[in-house]
Amino acid sequence: MAINISNRTQKFSMLPDKNSQGVALVMGLLILLVMTIIGAAAMESSSLEERMAGNALDINVAFQAAETALDDAENYSKTTLKMAHFSALGQSGLYPEQNAGTLIWETIDWEAVGSTKNASSTISGVHENPTYILEYLQQIVYEDPINQGGYDEQATLGPHIIRITSRGKGASENSSVLLQSTYGIEPNKF
Repeated sequence: MAINISNRTQKFSMLPDKNSQGVALVMGLLILLVMTIIGAAAMESSSLEERMAGNALDINVAFQAAETALDDAENYSKTTLKMAHFSALGQSGLYPEQNAGTLIWETIDWEAVGSTKNASSTISGVHENPTYILEYLQQIVYEDPINQGGYDEQATLGPHIIRITSRGKGASENSSVLLQSTYGIEPNKF
């Protein structure tokens, strides 16, 4: 058995093959284009997340301002408010009993002078100080079932019910939060 070994030499050339000219350049440009698109999308996503975080902070500040006004209104109701303060026109943020279904907080101009009361607390970092309105709703009357039918027909008067609506603004004028609370005042204190 004879082994035939021929002297074949392979030549490696630095010159590209005629069929593959420019393929590496096109592939490199395509990869660069894909990387640029991915980078731009990541930047856009990061920018959107930053705006969302800023808006969430702004709403939180507005909520805290409205909560402060609500607390201030409850203190005012407890210490200062009297039935005579409610006028028919609803001045100084005090509104008398309305027709059922009337939503004062949706119909008033929150920016108009005299339509709301300003919270006494000052809050830094808000576009404007929080405000509130007080609506007299009704007085609860407890009827005594023991006295019905004859002897002493007097009903027991319960608390006066006040609806408090407060509005707080955040750091920008675009964020606004409304909060509501129902507050009862004992008849002998009103």
